[in-house]
Amino acid sequence: MIGWVERVTLTDEALPMQAKVDTGADVSSVHADAVTLFTRDGAQWVAFTLRAEDGRSRHLQRPVARFADIKLKTSGVQRRPVVRLAVCVGGQRSATEFNLSQRSAFAYPVLLGRSFLAGRYVVDPAARYLQAPSCN
Repeated sequence: MIGWVERVTLTDEALPMQAKVDTGADVSSVHADAVTLFTRDGAQWVAFTLRAEDGRSRHLQRPVARFADIKLKTSGVQRRPVVRLAVCVGGQRSATEFNLSQRSAFAYPVLLGRSFLAGRYVVDPAARYLQAPSCN
C-alpha cells in the first residue's frame, strides 16, 4: 500500500525525490532540465539533468525508449522522450519508463502513473508517505 504522495529514490542515480501517485496518468513522468536529443551509434539518445530534493543533481544520458504524445490540459499535444529509469518505493526496485518533462510548476518532480503502479501497489488516496524511499 502506498499513499498519494511518496518519497522515492531513483536508484541508479541515488537521487531522493518526492512523487505524486496518479492513477489517472498512464505513463510516469520526471522533471528534467537541459533535455537534449542526440544520435549515438545510429540510435536516438537523450541527455538530461535530474535534481534531487537534497539539491544534488546528476547529468545523465540514456537511450530513448520511445516518444510519448502527452495531451495538455490547455490544448494540444506535447511530444516527450521516454527513458527507462530504476525507481525504488517501499523497498521495491523496479525499472520503468518515465517521460522527461518540465514539472517545475508542480509540487512534485516525479509522477508515478498506472504503467508503474499496476500489479505492484494499491493506492490509499487519503494517505501520504506510507513507505520508505530506498532499497536496501
